[in-house]
Amino acid sequence: MVTARQHEMLLTDLIDLLTIAQIKESLFSGEASLAATGDLDRASADVSEILRARNVEPSGRIIRLVMLLSETNLQVWLNKDQMAVEPER
Repeated sequence: MVTARQHEMLLTDLIDLLTIAQIKESLFSGEASLAATGDLDRASADVSEILRARNVEPSGRIIRLVMLLSETNLQVWLNKDQMAVEPER
């Protein structure tokens, strides 16, 4: 059974979207957090569909790389916020 994907993105872009939506869900509250949760649900379903269609099983290495991407995106996010507060730095 083929399900319709919500995003027409590459798998790598979907994983990046997931990490950013996770940051938003964690840092925001109210409607913004709920919107991020919806983004996570839709992007997760698309990732699952791509992996299923390609018979890809996540490995420890893939999971580790996704975790690294997530940490990197969080640091970029926090540094961007800090730059807005202290642009001279």
